[in-house]
Amino acid sequence: MSQTSNKKIGEKITRTVSDISTKLKNYLSSSTIVAKLTPEQEETLINKIARTISKFGLEMPAGIFLEIFKPVSHVGANLILLPSSPFLYLFGVNGYQYVSLLEKRENIERLLERINEDKSDSVLD
Repeated sequence: MSQTSNKKIGEKITRTVSDISTKLKNYLSSSTIVAKLTPEQEETLINKIARTISKFGLEMPAGIFLEIFKPVSHVGANLILLPSSPFLYLFGVNGYQYVSLLEKRENIERLLERINEDKSDSVLD
């Protein structure tokens, strides 16, 4: 092969990788496959999750997990749905709402704040 044909092949590969990268970025930044939650629904779910975490005394592990999960929340929330969606239906849990909630970083921040509020309230009691 000549150097010119190698250069053309390299340019084609570069364009292809760039196109794939752009399409992937567009897909990951696009809207979710699940319905959007209203702010009231988000607040209700955040309160429900925080109460459950506090009820079992899991504030510290939940806080660590949520801090680790926060940077990849959009992708991670959707990946959670893949293996768990058939089971969620069996247990009567609407997992799509939780996925929609957890894919936004600001909701994870709100959840962490709510868990810390519940933790400080239980210490004062």
